[in-house]
Amino acid sequence: MASAYVISAVAVSQMPGWNVAVRVIAAVYAIIHLLCFLARRIRMVKPNAVHVLIIIWSVVGVIGGYETLNLSSLFARLWTMVQLIGVSYLLYSLAVEMKSLKWLEWSFLLGVFVSLLWLIVTTGGHLGSERISGTEGNPNVLAFILLLNCVISLDLLWQYRNMILKGIFLANIAFSYPFLLATGSRKGILGFFLIVGISWMLTGTIRNRGKRLLSMMCAGLAVILALGLFISRLEESPYFGRIQNIERFVKGERLVKQERSLPGRAEMIKRGTELALKNPFFGVGLDQFRYYNNSLSLTSIDQSYSHSNVIEVLADTGFIGFAIYYSAYVIILLKLLYLRKKCPFGPARRYLHLSFLIGIIVVIYDLFSVTYYTKGYWFALTLILCAIVLARGQIEHRRVNNAVGSFKRFPVSQTDVK
Repeated sequence: MASAYVISAVAVSQMPGWNVAVRVIAAVYAIIHLLCFLARRIRMVKPNAVHVLIIIWSVVGVIGGYETLNLSSLFARLWTMVQLIGVSYLLYSLAVEMKSLKWLEWSFLLGVFVSLLWLIVTTGGHLGSERISGTEGNPNVLAFILLLNCVISLDLLWQYRNMILKGIFLANIAFSYPFLLATGSRKGILGFFLIVGISWMLTGTIRNRGKRLLSMMCAGLAVILALGLFISRLEESPYFGRIQNIERFVKGERLVKQERSLPGRAEMIKRGTELALKNPFFGVGLDQFRYYNNSLSLTSIDQSYSHSNVIEVLADTGFIGFAIYYSAYVIILLKLLYLRKKCPFGPARRYLHLSFLIGIIVVIYDLFSVTYYTKGYWFALTLILCAIVLARGQIEHRRVNNAVGSFKRFPVSQTDVK
């Protein structure tokens, strides 16, 4: 049932009429999970510190909204957070209990495949020059999902030894790439090249010299091919005007087309900062930036979220909420650095690579999108938390085995006992 939720959440949750069905699946899964726990077939693991911090942050968002402009919006967002955190904890608990991420990763890949298949059917396979959003309802959200799809495919590529499966995962990345281009997401394409480039550097941790050389060659070739396809389709893709607009915006020149994205984002960053300074402790309340923004009566960006998770968190929950929310990121980073020192090689390193690559995607999107209430973001966060716990378990298991091996090699003699 957990897999059914992941597949449906990725594939159809943003389609009209399907969101209710996904919520029903989530509720059924939660009930089944609870019944299995009561029957002692599974156990509930200790809540992760990150989940606890985000819960505290949500409460701070409610405190800050005591003078809110839209109370119904605040509690609707709070209810969304309760659902997302709850499902994330259940998936986290199940993955840790099973000591595996494979089922979670395969479910996500299947959900992405269904989403792209629907997109192919509805467009007739012709993506054109307009930005696509697929079943996600937003081009940037689709790009985020496709980036996660690539990272998970890379993780499974490193994990499986079967060459046919390796070929399938490589084909999946290649299959996703044209759709990523068609989203027109600038942070999406930036994230893709960062992921592939960093993966190329991470191949240096492979012990076998032949495998390391082959992996580096494959990753380098992938970068060249992806960059070549991007450049060859640039003029007919949604990126052409958007990239030109970046250059012209920096120079202060007139934009190529009617472009509200860049000046609008700059204005909203300014407004969000001013709003946080006026309400420095607890902010204005969850999801209230858009309503304060609307009250300024500038129609170009009226009633819009801030397009930056950093600014949205700061304006909605103040500096106290900001510190609580992003302390979760600091905790994750410190855990990754600590585990990396404990595990220069071995199976656990794969989990650390997965967490690191997903973390890069999350940070990029945090800067330029509001992510905290999206399903894709919470799936990414759940994967990171699961991977850290599983890596720690692998390291501990290896330490115990090494200790036992040392004991067998140097047994205690009878004279030592006496």
